Amino acid sequence: MEDFEFSDNEVEEVINIEYDITSYPSDYTLMGLVEMFKNGDIMIPDYQRGYVWNIKQASLLIESFLIGLPVPPIFLYIDDENKNLVIDGQQRLLSIVYFFEGYFGKESLTGKRQVFKLSGLNPKNKFYNYTYNDLNDKDKRKLSSSVLRAINIRQLSPTKENTSVYHIFERLNTGGTPLKPQEIRNCVFRSDFLNKLKELNKNPSWRKVINKKEIVKNQSDIELILRVYGLAYYLSRYEKPMKEFLNKVAKSNMNACENIDSFAIAFERAAGYINSELRSKPFHLRGPFNVSLFDSVFCKILLHIDNLPANLPQRYEELLVDQKFTDLTTLATTDEKILKERFEYVETFLFSDGLH
Repeated sequence: MEDFEFSDNEVEEVINIEYDITSYPSDYTLMGLVEMFKNGDIMIPDYQRGYVWNIKQASLLIESFLIGLPVPPIFLYIDDENKNLVIDGQQRLLSIVYFFEGYFGKESLTGKRQVFKLSGLNPKNKFYNYTYNDLNDKDKRKLSSSVLRAINIRQLSPTKENTSVYHIFERLNTGGTPLKPQEIRNCVFRSDFLNKLKELNKNPSWRKVINKKEIVKNQSDIELILRVYGLAYYLSRYEKPMKEFLNKVAKSNMNACENIDSFAIAFERAAGYINSELRSKPFHLRGPFNVSLFDSVFCKILLHIDNLPANLPQRYEELLVDQKFTDLTTLATTDEKILKERFEYVETFLFSDGLH
């Protein structure tokens, strides 16, 4: 898998939203955390990097509890349903869960799991190569009642734009390579809606449209589909920055998305049409993939998919050399006024009978 580099002259924009956030500590016993995790009251974001600690790292953590050394807190985001989303500390939490279960990590492809023995410790250590069941009753009680502090975070306002979890996750996510925007959305706004976009991302015509055979590691190709959905159906509500607009679209469709099936059909038809009827690499304008060219044209073709002009390919070629359209895809492309003007211009140029 490779990253997807594109150009649309966008710059990192300031998030002009003020949040009212409350945070407070809770001291959970390890047994309590394990039970909460098993009951689904604590949720680990499902993203591709997942659990990355090795057994030595996990063993040293368990040893720290057994000998009474301090362990850094985890951060939990409390959502609207009082579920606890782990936004920092999933390696620690899963290590604890795995040790109590007796197995390290998830099942292999053959259905086997590694027995969790405390590894990497000095052979003279009292707990060297111990499993949970090897501990005596006294040490089991000590471990079970050991405390891990959690910093609980809840957004109080604005009540309708509950997207602070994205920005908190973005700032707390410091382990390894920083996650890209869509990777974070797939963590904090996980839903059937985003899962459907992941499925659409595999469509063969779509892969040809963006000129990428392989799924992109940083999920920027999925973000393009989210952008199509958002600007096709929520254009009138668009406000910059684009990143926050896409956060709101993902958040608002978490629980239900009534038009996802019709969107999926129109999306695949639009991708098929563009792949077969427009030029090769249709959105690679003057070099890289141009997102501002892509979003306006793809969205409008999707919305007009049942009534496309017969000479649309010719109109598209004329659009590409039109000076005004070039200006609209060159500077400040996510500015609200320019973006909406770009969409209106494409609507008129490609689909109005008066111009052709």
